Amino acid sequence: MKLRFLSLALTLMLIFACTIPAIANAAEPPCFTVLVNNAPDDLQISLIPSYELCTSFVGDGIPLLKSERGWESYFRCTYNDNGHPLDKEDIANALLIAKSDSEDISLTLSLPSDLPQRYNNIFTLNLDNGTLTDSYSPRRDILLIGMRVGITLVVETAILFFAFGYREKRTWLVFLIANLATQTLLNLVLTGDIPPLGYWQFAYYGGELLIFITEAFVFARYFREHTKKRAVLGAVVANTVSLITGALLLTNLPV
Repeated sequence: MKLRFLSLALTLMLIFACTIPAIANAAEPPCFTVLVNNAPDDLQISLIPSYELCTSFVGDGIPLLKSERGWESYFRCTYNDNGHPLDKEDIANALLIAKSDSEDISLTLSLPSDLPQRYNNIFTLNLDNGTLTDSYSPRRDILLIGMRVGITLVVETAILFFAFGYREKRTWLVFLIANLATQTLLNLVLTGDIPPLGYWQFAYYGGELLIFITEAFVFARYFREHTKKRAVLGAVVANTVSLITGALLLTNLPV
C-alpha cells in the first residue's frame, strides 16, 4: 500500500513538474457579416466608423474581409481583429460603402444603432434595390437544406442499389424515412452558419458519427433482403461516401 501511494505521489509530482503554459481556442470575436448574392467580382464593401465621419475628410474606410462560396459572397468585419480596433460608439454610428466599377454600383448604407449590443450579426445586401436587411430569407434555408439532403439521398441510393443489391420496396421505405430524419436534423443544425467563418466542422462530423450509428442499427434491424452484416456494411460505406461528399459541398457551397 505504501509503495502504491509513493508511486502515485511521484507520478503526480512528475506531471505537475512537466506542465507548460498553453493557449486554447476561444469563441471567435464579435463581428458582423454582409451576405451578397451573385456579387460582381470587383465588389468591395468598406466600413466608415464614426471617428472618420466626425472629421472633415473621409478616407476609404476599413475594407471588410471578403470570401466566396458558390453564388454567395461574404464581407466580414471583426471589431477587434482587423487592424483597426473599434469601440461601440464607432460601430453604432458607422456607415457601409459598397462599390463596384464593373456594375456601376455606389451605395452608402447605415448600420443598425443597436449593432454593438449583439455578438454576431448577418445582413443581406440586395444590390438591385440597395437595401440592407437584418434577416435571412426562408427560401434560402429551404433551398440549401433541400439541395444537401437531395444529393445525400442520390449518393447513398446509388451505393446501396448498385453495390449492395437492395431492390425491395420495404428496404427503400426504411432507407428514405431514416435518411430524411437524420439528414434533415443535421442540416437544420448547420443552416445559418457562414463557413469558413464558423466552426461548422464540429457539428458536422459529430452529427455524422451519430448518423453512422443510427443508420447501421436501423438498417440491420429492418432490412430483410440480405444479412445484417451486409446491412451494417452498406450503412457504413454509404455514409462514408456521403460524409466526404457533404464535406466537399460545405467547403465550396453556402450553408
